[in-house]
Amino acid sequence: MVSLSAVSFALANLLAGYLTALACRPPNADSEKGWGKDTIRPLTSPSFLRLVQALVFFVSVAHSFVVLGLDSGFISLAQSKYLNPNLFTWTPYTVSCLFALVFIGAPLRLAAFGALGPRFTFGLAAPNELNTSGIYSWIQHPSYTGLVLVIVTHQFLHLRWDGALALWISEATSGKLDGYGLTAFALQYAVTFSLLGVRIREEEAMLREVFGAKWVDWNKRTRRIIPGLF
Repeated sequence: MVSLSAVSFALANLLAGYLTALACRPPNADSEKGWGKDTIRPLTSPSFLRLVQALVFFVSVAHSFVVLGLDSGFISLAQSKYLNPNLFTWTPYTVSCLFALVFIGAPLRLAAFGALGPRFTFGLAAPNELNTSGIYSWIQHPSYTGLVLVIVTHQFLHLRWDGALALWISEATSGKLDGYGLTAFALQYAVTFSLLGVRIREEEAMLREVFGAKWVDWNKRTRRIIPGLF
């Protein structure tokens, strides 16, 4: 018999996976008149993004399956000594990850989509209006703030080799990977944040060229990613 706690936790993880996939789905198709300099445009192609969406949701489904399997006895911790049981139940760590993703990161990302409406595309394109109201009166890139929160919390909860992956990779491989999780995350985030920095600089250069003094004034009054800090 599966407990109510396990069912609720599995559903919470499915919701987190769905919201992560939704955060990676373009709200609008890219404009045919894209901006000239858009370095990361290949990473915003529909085919690549569909692959990302499928993978992140599959991982959350696998995680939820293990949650129910462990609770019902269908899956045993003896199947992998590297499987971390604390990732598959309600703990302060899992609650923090789910809360940050479901109630902060994803809503912020989706709110940014809604605020710009049809003007929000993943590929750079010159907008016909500079939105400086609502959430954009606080930060210039709320969608990136939300996306970073979603990605980080999703990976810290689901994309770990002591998570559901421990049941799909051999113990010999898990033993070699054990202890290098933070290093792997650090390397990945170094690449991710570098690409994000490139996108922000190119986007801001575009907005400055299109809106001139209006953008400069808004840029001085607001922060890029974190209100009041950066």
